[in-house]
Amino acid sequence: MRILQAIDRVVDKALDYLVVSFVNVLLIVMTIAIFVEVVTRYGFSFAHGQVQEYSILFFVWIVFMMAGKVTKEKKHIIIGLLPERLELAGKLRAKGALDIYISITLIAFGVMFLWLGVQDTVIYYKSAYHSTLEYVPYYWTRHLALPIGSAILIYYGVKRLIQNICRLVQLNRGGGIESR
Repeated sequence: MRILQAIDRVVDKALDYLVVSFVNVLLIVMTIAIFVEVVTRYGFSFAHGQVQEYSILFFVWIVFMMAGKVTKEKKHIIIGLLPERLELAGKLRAKGALDIYISITLIAFGVMFLWLGVQDTVIYYKSAYHSTLEYVPYYWTRHLALPIGSAILIYYGVKRLIQNICRLVQLNRGGGIESR
């Protein structure tokens, strides 16, 4: 069990590092490109059409790559009314069951997005559709962000589900106190 936990920690740290590093690079490049575009457009009356295409491409990648990481750290937008009320009322088992349901729903959406993202990417790849601009990568690279981001989301969702199940099992064994 300790070996699996060590592997999980290594994979988790490596995935976090790769995702955050990749997104930071995209964010820096996108920010610099947009700044240069604004300066050249309004300062020199010269615009690069490719900057807009790249900005959209980078933004899509940033959003989908960070979806799993944000969910893992619970920094996403949530409606926490029910879980907070259950916890305040001391209904820890009910809150644990709700957390498991939320994790399963998260995984289900991740699987659905992964499946649809793969199909969408394959369709655009086979159609050989690409941007109207010469140096912008093929259009399907934008669609590839969905399945990759969904796979990361599924990984963190499964990890969260396992943690929630373990917490609920501990509560049921008497490891936690629940008021009635």
